[in-house]
Amino acid sequence: MQGRIFSEIFPERKIVIRSDNPIEFEADGANLNNCRIELVGKYFDSFGIPEYSGGREFTWADFLARMDPTAVGAWRESIRLLVSSVLQGSGDNYIVISTIQKDVAYRLFVSRVVTYVSKQTEIHIYIVEIKSREYGDKETTQLLKAVSVGLRFRFLVLEQDSEFTPQNLGFPTMTLEALKPRITELLSQMNLLLRDANQAGLQNPQILRRIWNGNAAKVQDMMAIWERARSDLYLTADQVLHASETNFADKKATFINSLTKFCEETEMMNREFTAKVMHLLAETIAKKMPGPVMKVTTS
Repeated sequence: MQGRIFSEIFPERKIVIRSDNPIEFEADGANLNNCRIELVGKYFDSFGIPEYSGGREFTWADFLARMDPTAVGAWRESIRLLVSSVLQGSGDNYIVISTIQKDVAYRLFVSRVVTYVSKQTEIHIYIVEIKSREYGDKETTQLLKAVSVGLRFRFLVLEQDSEFTPQNLGFPTMTLEALKPRITELLSQMNLLLRDANQAGLQNPQILRRIWNGNAAKVQDMMAIWERARSDLYLTADQVLHASETNFADKKATFINSLTKFCEETEMMNREFTAKVMHLLAETIAKKMPGPVMKVTTS
């Protein structure tokens, strides 16, 4: 009796993927269609699934069907890529994902792979929320985060050396199996940027008025351009993630057109934003620096 479990808690989210047969691989990742998914922990809302909604174990199809439709593509491809990477030994044992619905980012990593004599396979994947701590002056910290967001966005899609430019993603060698993981990574990184911007309070009127010299009309116009371009990009990206070989060419062309327009409409906006914030940060730091230190001598 002393050895029986009295209580049990799971501080972190975890999923266990079970397959009665060895998992097969397709060109764009592991085939999990015949797998079952067990959710461990209380935080099913990471996937948009209410806890205890008919049980803790689902088929792969049912697991995806219960997710928030706007997030399912990123989760599906991330889990498939991670399983492929670990079982085939072709990459890292982790992946970072963030969805636009929540200001939260997660690191997924495989903690255990079990193969039984019966050939049944279990893959244990932890889903750990990424958190960061802040130190120092709030004003300079906020401005520094604004600079970081501006530069990271530029490095992600606007610099020619980025792997996510329209020229690179639209290249003929970007087949369906090659493009899907790139789009999954692009959306995840975009969502991380949006999460960091929101957590830094970069939508607060006080900081925006400082950056744009109180020009509310300009901010309104930029917000409308951004949301329209972002929504179109996410829509066409999700269509590629759901594409098949028969309709891939059309879906890819539509996505590349959206990405090209997205870059064109945000490039000047990003350049101006980043430059203004860097100038503000320099001014703020200069004002906060202490005066000259007086030397004290003793005789």
